[in-house]
Amino acid sequence: MSERNDSAPAHRPRARSATVATGAIEPAISPDGRYLAYYHCLPGDDRPDELVVRDLALRRDRVWPAAAPDFFGKRLVFDSDSRHLIIEVNRDRVGSAG
Repeated sequence: MSERNDSAPAHRPRARSATVATGAIEPAISPDGRYLAYYHCLPGDDRPDELVVRDLALRRDRVWPAAAPDFFGKRLVFDSDSRHLIIEVNRDRVGSAG
């Protein structure tokens, strides 16, 4: 059991906050904290028109446009290695080869 000295001032690091994206929905942070992925929507539209992956250390974005309206689903998940991003797509919007 550890003891706590209530007379000592508690040191709490200050949280930094900054706006990193506007028009972003379904943000996901990678497990290692290096990447932020989100869907970007045009002003006045709630349908994602592109997928953005931001390297927070380098402050660089990689952007993939939607293949069709309503192409992207709503869920973004990083794999545990932070190197792979799992995205959801709407099946009825994916073209079929044939």
